[in-house]
Amino acid sequence: MQSIVDFNSWLSDFYEIEELDFKEDVRIKVFSDIGDLFAYNGQETEMEGTIFSIWLEFGKEKEKTIMIETPINELELFAHSIIKQIDIIRKEYGDHIKIQSAMGNTV
Repeated sequence: MQSIVDFNSWLSDFYEIEELDFKEDVRIKVFSDIGDLFAYNGQETEMEGTIFSIWLEFGKEKEKTIMIETPINELELFAHSIIKQIDIIRKEYGDHIKIQSAMGNTV
């Protein structure tokens, strides 16, 4: 099973990626800025970009970030598909998940 969303607008704050950048954890953030909604609506102007973005932070101190703008509808569909996928796996393979969890493994 896969949950896929295509992004067509992104920005990074670095120039090079090295394998060492991924030695530490990678952090995923979903960022929302509803302040833009109020600002643009207050001025009765069209908003630039979206209010949601997904940030991938990595590097030794999480100093590198890829920022991906995503429309609210796309993000909602993606999130829903992940939840649905988890529900299906839990329902079909719950006993196997319990066995691994009982052994102390993170499933």
